Amino acid sequence: MALRCIIVDDESQARQNIKLNLQLFESQIEVIAEASDYSTAIEFIQKHNPDLVFLDIDLGGKTGFDVLQNFPDPGFQVIFVTAFSHHAINAFRVSAVDYLLKPVDPLLLKPAIEKAIDNILNKKPLLEIKNLLSNYAQPHKKNNRIVLHTAENIQVVEISNIIRCEASSNYTLFYLTNNTKILVSKTLKDYEDSLSDYQFIRSHQSHLVNLLHVKSFEKRDGGSLLMSDHSLIPVSSRKREQVLENISQLGVK
Repeated sequence: MALRCIIVDDESQARQNIKLNLQLFESQIEVIAEASDYSTAIEFIQKHNPDLVFLDIDLGGKTGFDVLQNFPDPGFQVIFVTAFSHHAINAFRVSAVDYLLKPVDPLLLKPAIEKAIDNILNKKPLLEIKNLLSNYAQPHKKNNRIVLHTAENIQVVEISNIIRCEASSNYTLFYLTNNTKILVSKTLKDYEDSLSDYQFIRSHQSHLVNLLHVKSFEKRDGGSLLMSDHSLIPVSSRKREQVLENISQLGVK
């Protein structure tokens, strides 16, 4: 049975682009409605009870996030579609939510649809969407959270409780304030981008640190950071100036 889908975008050409690409998945996706604004989107979602919504971020004075605020416990999957927005994209990455940049690339559309189908068939909880709405509504809130997918489960962690991240081949190891570690199958580069809004900085090729957990900069042996968990994290020579500048802005001595 095909998934029942609604496309929400205030640009007619963008909606047509998505519909055209969805023809490649006609046995899996049925477009049952299109909405071009905030009010119509809410009306159609309530009326049609879709399985999947392609949701634009910018809806001309309102946003896709505003639409979702009307569905605190959504019974549908969401694939966000957006023009480039640093704040929005970082929010997606932190919450492990799927998004597509305009114009939609069919090669990137395929894995997003496959993930949505898997989530629906296996009735996976929408932790990512709920976390996204919380973070985006209050971008500077101290206890914003990040969604981490491990081999065993999905964990939601307060960003302020992350002391540092360490590269481990194609994995990233998170060190938390409660002395636990979480291994995630994404690279450190992925998290360098998504955590940049939360005062994290790459001090070394293998290390990403939370500046709020830096206790001091140690000058010996080329330079290192003493963290709140008493670990010493190396600072590479090419990162030294940037690290010191960021520390000075925090008032750390």
